[in-house]
Amino acid sequence: MVSNPADAAEQQEGQPKKLPYDDPTYVAMHLEKKMEPADFLEATQLMAARCWDKAGAEPSLELLKDLLQTAAQHDPDSLRALLEEYTTGVSRT
Repeated sequence: MVSNPADAAEQQEGQPKKLPYDDPTYVAMHLEKKMEPADFLEATQLMAARCWDKAGAEPSLELLKDLLQTAAQHDPDSLRALLEEYTTGVSRT
């Protein structure tokens, strides 16, 4: 029996040791704790923008849906105003 999880990982044939940054949830939680709120927001905005290029439309739209649902839960009036402003701007172009 292996008592150390690191030893167990080494014993799996052909499997490299899993590193903390291989886990996206761990990375997000770590960054949230370690970064200033403004820096975390900037990093999140960059990752969301890159998501459209790397993940494709379907996962990116799911991300947008999740962000909108979160915004609706926290500040529905501001979200409604933002969407109205955005749709007005889009319809003009």
